[in-house]
Amino acid sequence: MSSEWYKTGDEGYKQVQKIQEERQKEYGPRRFFLKPNTSAKVTFLDSNGFYFHEHELQIDGKWGHYFTCRRDFDECPLCDAGISVSYGCAYTVIDHSEYQTKSGGSIKNQKKLLVIKPTVVNKLARKRENEQLKGNLTGAVFLFTRDKKEECRTGEDLEFIKKLSQKDLIKFKPKDSKESDADWIKPFDYLALFAPKSVEELRKISGQAPPVGSDDYQGAVAGVTGGSQEYSEDNIEDLL
Repeated sequence: MSSEWYKTGDEGYKQVQKIQEERQKEYGPRRFFLKPNTSAKVTFLDSNGFYFHEHELQIDGKWGHYFTCRRDFDECPLCDAGISVSYGCAYTVIDHSEYQTKSGGSIKNQKKLLVIKPTVVNKLARKRENEQLKGNLTGAVFLFTRDKKEECRTGEDLEFIKKLSQKDLIKFKPKDSKESDADWIKPFDYLALFAPKSVEELRKISGQAPPVGSDDYQGAVAGVTGGSQEYSEDNIEDLL
């Protein structure tokens, strides 16, 4: 019998890495989030933050589908459909949590997106004035804690641990990474990552028919609900 349907050891781990790379190309980098009553350490790879409005949709029964809002510069079909919008700030971080994969391996020190809401933005702004940070978050290690389900998915309690040098950051790069040291610790390209979809694409996503003879939209949202619905951790797809 052919062994193509399974892999073991290093071969299996390499396959996990390949799958991750392919999914990241298709869906973008993973977002950092915590389950209730858990904590995790993250290290910031940038400092300024990227602020924007976005919608989260539930598609095919699953949350975690994000679309940048267009309302600040043009019409936004998702706003017109009554799908709630949130204002967030994105950073690039290293998630130091260790995850067990379904194939029996483990993954640690993943580069991820940290998208925080205004409540956490305000807390982080106060923390960054620490005399060690002096306003610069790059290299800062924080412990994020989420005490209950009602809190932001990133957690709302954050504690500054220490500041790392650039040399320290490079040590976290996976040994089999094909990126250069400089590229691996470089923040994600937010302009490309969060580039708004066209009006037509968002109409299709939200189930709206194109306008007929006017600017009025026909139909209603079909099978898609926005972030005002109760969030369920179980609906987040496990990509590991």
